[in-house]
Amino acid sequence: MNEKRRPAGPARQRFPTVSPPGTGPASQAYAAALKTGVQAGVQTVRDMHLAIADKAFGGVRLVPGLSVPTRVVQGVHDAIAQGVYAAVRHGSGALLAVADVAERLATDGSRSPQGAELALRSALNGVFGDALAEAGNALSVRMGFHAHGSVLPLVPEALAGLRPRVCLFIHGLACDESSWQRPDSAWAGSEWADSLAPGEPVHYAALLAKDTEVCSIQLRYNTGLPVAENARQLAQLLQQWRNAAPDQVRELVLIGHSMGGLVARGAIEQAEALHLPWRDRVRLLICLGSPHQGAKLEKLGHLSELALGVSRVTQPLARLARARAARASRTCVKVWRSGPAARPPGDLRP
Repeated sequence: MNEKRRPAGPARQRFPTVSPPGTGPASQAYAAALKTGVQAGVQTVRDMHLAIADKAFGGVRLVPGLSVPTRVVQGVHDAIAQGVYAAVRHGSGALLAVADVAERLATDGSRSPQGAELALRSALNGVFGDALAEAGNALSVRMGFHAHGSVLPLVPEALAGLRPRVCLFIHGLACDESSWQRPDSAWAGSEWADSLAPGEPVHYAALLAKDTEVCSIQLRYNTGLPVAENARQLAQLLQQWRNAAPDQVRELVLIGHSMGGLVARGAIEQAEALHLPWRDRVRLLICLGSPHQGAKLEKLGHLSELALGVSRVTQPLARLARARAARASRTCVKVWRSGPAARPPGDLRP
């Protein structure tokens, strides 16, 4: 932040509330998400059960004279086990399907999640986001820009409120755009505590708008998807922004935390490879705690996956570990600059 104050303009940038087609809030689908998780869990337990049983029966089959009877008993055991697990899977599926219908009838599909519900949905996407997206579940987060708690549509009339310099904040794993806003009490005693109008929330976007005349927006995205997929989506979204308002934004600053830094970096690399015009507007990329060289916990998880894959008994757990690969980050700060207008790290002055 600059120590020298400029004359205070509007503390909060206003944007027209325009609803873009096809991006309205979807109805709740927690029952459907629970159904997916329960059935995946039943499948894993069944596979481990049958693998353990096969090892036990395999030892008995080696005893002379017991090979044929053991095979008969194992066939009966496997048939019964398969039937039990199928009953559990289909029974729980039917029950949760009824709960899903009741949930859809009892909830308001036009309501956007806020507060604790938004945090829960973001956490679910961080763990099961790929499965939610593949199943078309309404809880799957759709990538989009947000400003002051609402969606920023990529249409000219909504983007008209942007200033020439824009800072895009990109959150990390299992988070959402609210992670960039600290409680008001956290600012107590700081030089910014009384810098905004009474009642105005103290957050980074408002402070940047007041101190540096930089307009700030936030990205919300599904952190359970692969980084490369999120980077591809972000590159396309920024190009849609550029097409909708080609002359509105002169410079773009990207700030990514943890996974957000990887997504931002990947989007820039895709833009360079495809020669997307929005790339020329990016002057600064700041990565906070982004594991550009790989996370240690992720490497440890890969070794654990290899170890679990050795035995048939633990192979179901290995598949589960592979699907839920850790995305931990190590602490680091990386600053990337480009173009003749590149500035010292952290300098957001016009």
